[in-house]
Amino acid sequence: AFDKAVIYSGDSYPQFGSAVLIAGGSLPVLPKETDTSFLKAVVNTIPVKEKKMLVGIKDLILYAEQQNELELDLTGFSSPCIIRCMDLRTGKIVSTVDAVQGGIKTQFKPTTSPAIIWVSSK
Repeated sequence: AFDKAVIYSGDSYPQFGSAVLIAGGSLPVLPKETDTSFLKAVVNTIPVKEKKMLVGIKDLILYAEQQNELELDLTGFSSPCIIRCMDLRTGKIVSTVDAVQGGIKTQFKPTTSPAIIWVSSK
């Protein structure tokens, strides 16, 4: 089976770059300053139907619309994790929590909104 490129180019498409990304789109419009390590991680993820997230072997990427506390399911990670919060407007990492225990569910509150929450195993 071959993967197909999925693009979105409707009205105001630059404003919806993160939505295109989280939906699994191939060519999202993202800020120039978007963290390059994040972009490399995204390549190895797939969208989860009916959820605002991408998953990979070493990464979990979620969309957080507000600064409400989220439950992160880290049960798929056997090693400690790093949780990063990225500002969608700038593409820059605005906060990092290091050495979060894998294998559990934990609470996390984004430091900005809207945001991308990027969890990666060490």
